[in-house]
Amino acid sequence: MAGGNTALLTTPTWAIAVTCATFIIISFAVERIINSIGRRLLKEQNYHGALLRAFEKMREELFMVGILSLTLTLSNGLFAKICVPQKLYKFEGLCKSSSVDPPAEDASTCSEGLVPFMTQEDIHSLHILVFILAAIHIFYSAIMVVIGPLEVRRWKAWEGPAAEKLKQQMNDPGALRLAKETTFVRRRRGLSFCKGNLFTSFLVAFFKQFYKWRVSESDYRAFRSGFIKHHCPAYPDFKFHKFIMRAFEDDCKRVVGIGWKLWTYAVVWILVDIHGWESSWLVYLVPLIIVLLIGAVMQQIITHMANNILNKNAVIEGDATIMPDDRNFGHRRPRLILKAFHYLVFQNAIGTAFPIWAAVTFSAHNCLYNTTAIVGGAIVVRLVVQLYLGLFILPVYALISQMDSGFKKSVFSKEVNLGLSRWRMRAKKVYSSKRSNDAQTNDIQVDFVPLQVME
Repeated sequence: MAGGNTALLTTPTWAIAVTCATFIIISFAVERIINSIGRRLLKEQNYHGALLRAFEKMREELFMVGILSLTLTLSNGLFAKICVPQKLYKFEGLCKSSSVDPPAEDASTCSEGLVPFMTQEDIHSLHILVFILAAIHIFYSAIMVVIGPLEVRRWKAWEGPAAEKLKQQMNDPGALRLAKETTFVRRRRGLSFCKGNLFTSFLVAFFKQFYKWRVSESDYRAFRSGFIKHHCPAYPDFKFHKFIMRAFEDDCKRVVGIGWKLWTYAVVWILVDIHGWESSWLVYLVPLIIVLLIGAVMQQIITHMANNILNKNAVIEGDATIMPDDRNFGHRRPRLILKAFHYLVFQNAIGTAFPIWAAVTFSAHNCLYNTTAIVGGAIVVRLVVQLYLGLFILPVYALISQMDSGFKKSVFSKEVNLGLSRWRMRAKKVYSSKRSNDAQTNDIQVDFVPLQVME
């Protein structure tokens, strides 16, 4: 470009070549690392299914960030040439106008009274923000999908003994027991003074999650026996743990990655972040409060299940059994909780990215980054939320979300689901062809029943 920066033309060619070689080597190294991780996870997908699916989402996210980076680079000079009236910059910004000067007028591109819409330096700062946001979001997602499978695999040791005990119980029920004396009911039932009081029971569940946050063996046996007795009573050897692992993997796919809705939320988040109010300590604590409230909901649902056993059956045979019931989730839509998880992961990332971006991009003591304690506190709170979400919330959700009258498609293996999907497509074609051939006939004999599996 005429009149542009010509410093590169006088730079020694060896310096240019070394710089280009450095970037190329780093890019190739990162690309090889990503591909090697993908190949290893693909080879061991039976054991690392959740990681593989999350990795694919993260790779898509990296591709999207690459497109954004390319777009910002190509439009760097274009936005700088757009001139707007200087009075528009009197509107509120990230920081107060008194602390940050408006962009200086550029006589070469804008006439008097006009300023560039976005300077090249501003575009570069946004470039850094997008990169930091994507890097932190991928890091937080990786934390969640790494520790989550570890917690679910801990339950595998209980599968064999639980299967043997259930088989023995179904063949020979044995002596009767008081429901209140079973381990599950004793551990999970609500307090007597909380019955009928929703607020008090929720408050108790909120504090109970701090010392009864992990799934115990009695919990696992109660969930397993109820699911099998309701859905497949003829198969007490049903591989319940594999089913839960597949359900957990499906849930992981839905809480990682950044779709257009979350990118839209990020734009709105920036739009309303006037004077940096979203960098206050109170806003930092909001995700922690939300995840603790969701944890309390999980505890309250389990308590409700234990109370149902106690209220319906004063005496039971064998261990406590949680029978599936559509009323376990009051709103009948447990996917809403999963969407809340997805939002929390992204909110954690954007809430951490902003102070880090302000610390590395602008001068110290601005409205987004006042002290190092703010950045450190934001990172600590967000890490706690991610650890709690991955170690407790997601595994427990994968377990209790199976306790309704239907079942998810994860009850079948990947190969069976693929075969059923192909069979269903062929059946639909046959049905459509029969209807077209017998359009004048009302009695159409159908030799199949389409499979309906909950999504």
